[in-house]
Amino acid sequence: MLESQQLEVRDLYQGNVIVLVNEYTQSYAESIAMFFQTLPQSIIVGSQTAGANGNTVRVPLPGSIRASFSNIIIEYPDGNQFQKNGIRINLPVELSIEDIISKRDPYIDLARKIVNNHSL
Repeated sequence: MLESQQLEVRDLYQGNVIVLVNEYTQSYAESIAMFFQTLPQSIIVGSQTAGANGNTVRVPLPGSIRASFSNIIIEYPDGNQFQKNGIRINLPVELSIEDIISKRDPYIDLARKIVNNHSL
């Protein structure tokens, strides 16, 4: 980047970063969500993620069975376990049967409220 093209703090995005997660969020997507959690203006909206981060080891077993598992431990900086627990959620959302029948998306609805109110 040329010196004349360097960004100044005033040029950086200052608004909220809303990250939507659910039980399908796993592995690398959880790593990205954890990254966004380091930003003071980030808000994690959704439900518990898979808690399945880390590199995997695949092991062939007798009977043409293959098993895989993670061979590292992923923790939050404060030492709390991430694996099996998933991403820490700031604003939890529950998807109901009524939401599905009515074709409503409570995750997007809550994100819109945050954006429109410019706050939590």
